[in-house]
Amino acid sequence: MLHFDVSEGIARGHPDKIADQISDAILDACLRQDPSSRVAVETLVSHGLVAIGGEVTTSAHFDPEKIVKEVLHDIGYEGEMFQDFLSRLHVVTMLCEQSPDISQSVGKKGMGTSVAAGDQGTTNGFACTDTPTLMPRSYEIARSIVKEVQALRTGDMATLLGPDGKTQVAIDLGTAEKKGGSVVLSWQHHEKASLEEVRAILGPVVTRVSEEYGFSPDTVLINPSGRFVLGGPLADTGLTGRKQIADSYGSSVRHGGGAYSGKDATKVDRTGAYMARYVAKHVVAAGLAAICEIQLIFSIGRATPLAIGIDCFGTEKRPLAQLKKAIEKTFAFSVSEMIQELRLTTPFFQTTAHGGHFGREEFPWEQLPHLDALVRFL
Repeated sequence: MLHFDVSEGIARGHPDKIADQISDAILDACLRQDPSSRVAVETLVSHGLVAIGGEVTTSAHFDPEKIVKEVLHDIGYEGEMFQDFLSRLHVVTMLCEQSPDISQSVGKKGMGTSVAAGDQGTTNGFACTDTPTLMPRSYEIARSIVKEVQALRTGDMATLLGPDGKTQVAIDLGTAEKKGGSVVLSWQHHEKASLEEVRAILGPVVTRVSEEYGFSPDTVLINPSGRFVLGGPLADTGLTGRKQIADSYGSSVRHGGGAYSGKDATKVDRTGAYMARYVAKHVVAAGLAAICEIQLIFSIGRATPLAIGIDCFGTEKRPLAQLKKAIEKTFAFSVSEMIQELRLTTPFFQTTAHGGHFGREEFPWEQLPHLDALVRFL
């Protein structure tokens, strides 16, 4: 078999992730004041410009420019390395109310039983026994590398490393015990730091995380392009929803195509993805399969999925039809019930916009309250 399990880990200061965090920070600002807010916000970040557009129907009052600057400040875009970037930032907004045609198809404003899907679409949720978080191994390695480098920025390395960066982990599934492969890590640094210094800082992180997950990459490349001083929104352009695979499970898992950030819970490409992960994780955690993918298919104006799919790739301990029946008895799949079950009117979405949406125990869709019920229905 010539095949690789490949995932990316993306830093908070990457332009695309900045755009996601701004969009979700606006969503949170609306939900804090009005839990029934309808929000679909897109953000463009480019060379000192932040452009925010979309549809917002809410009674909340918020200041988009203040939110933008708070997000960038929190990420670390300030100080000598960025030459008063925040004071020179230009923010433009174009926010309108949700189309009345879409609004009437979703239902009355609010999160009651009348809420229907805000669009058509398919969403996928995944879980496997590769790691304790029931996430793919390459994904956890990539995420952990980024997390550890970002932690360095809060200590002695704060003046040497910038907020922008990303890593790519490829595990060769054809090698013995799936240990071979590669790691590519590129990270922004101060102009005074030499390439040798940067590699001396980042190399041990790659080694430590790889060893933790039993991974022995054949190739490790750190800042392979050399100098990486000018980065983030000073040098590049970012858009909301452009890191969908890094937001989910890595490139080995199917994705319905809908992005997550900036959308309230009536947008089923977000809510459906969270629910599908919730169900898939229950199946694997209950020992009913080693791998599970759940697929939910929606139509605009319909309160429940058109179809629910399940694939355990031959690892299932019970027939798939039997598993599906148990899932349908255990979980409620109407839009309003998913919102209630996963607490999706809670303003915690900015934290989902960096570090991945899945495999993090702080989120409701990662909890496992229905294990006994799922097994009982089999």
